[in-house]
Amino acid sequence: MTLPSSARNIVGGYLDAMSRRDFEEAAALLDEDVVVTPTSRWAPPGTSYRGRAGWYSLLEYAYDRDREIHFEVEIREVGHRILVSGTFVRIRPNGDRMTGTATMLFAVGDRGIRRIDSYPDEAEALAALTSATDEELGDAFDAAPAPMIVLDEAGLIVHANRALTDLLGFTEEELAGRRIDEFAATDSEGQERASRGAHAGDKRTLLASDGTKRYVELHSGDGYVPGRHVLVLLPRPFGSAAPLRRRLLTAREREIFRLLAMGLNGPEIADRLRLSANTVRTHVANGMAALHAKTRAQAVAEALNRGELDTDA
Repeated sequence: MTLPSSARNIVGGYLDAMSRRDFEEAAALLDEDVVVTPTSRWAPPGTSYRGRAGWYSLLEYAYDRDREIHFEVEIREVGHRILVSGTFVRIRPNGDRMTGTATMLFAVGDRGIRRIDSYPDEAEALAALTSATDEELGDAFDAAPAPMIVLDEAGLIVHANRALTDLLGFTEEELAGRRIDEFAATDSEGQERASRGAHAGDKRTLLASDGTKRYVELHSGDGYVPGRHVLVLLPRPFGSAAPLRRRLLTAREREIFRLLAMGLNGPEIADRLRLSANTVRTHVANGMAALHAKTRAQAVAEALNRGELDTDA
């Protein structure tokens, strides 16, 4: 996921509007489905506010108690987010002043600010950047350039990314609940190929919605999340298999990224593989660099895309 070129300006404009208490201008910079997660300094612990209506309710809870609020912060791009770090000053109606640290991660999309997550300090904010949320994994999956589907334990399609729907011409709703073999082309005698399940390395000829054929080779990613299985359908020339790509990850990095794709976090991977947490972090960082990924979610999607996480690797 890439940031809009004006992302820093959008965040800066938002903070400026908040300092001026021009809440209408600030709201205009928010995505309609924005999610805001403040620290306990501003709201009850664990509370998230969704949508502009939720954002306004946060204002009523926090900002109505202040006469003024000023931010003295640095704004910079860190990976796929905008990091805001510095201090704030809250001035109460009686003139009392309260200062503290302000650390926030902003996610900015084409429709404005999508997320505002606050943290006690910059260290926690930076640590959060290395942990892929379900939403980020979903975004990375949908944006992956290779056609990909998620199957349940019965082999039924539960999710297809945009590249797959573009390849076959079916909507995700039309694909859901069906098996990949249902889209297999008939053989030279007009007989439909027998359903035999989907396996890594299989070469398939699939029928698109317009009746034309698509030649693909299946690559699998083990355990996208528990109970789910990813198939990457790499297009190949007619009559031949697509050439295999050079491996970018080491065997240990592939092992760790398979576990990340299964939903395990760093400490859980370290415990399973009997490695130190620092060693796991080093392998993850090296793998992300090799894949030119800015986040773990992007790295998992790219590794699946390249076939690095094949179950038969």
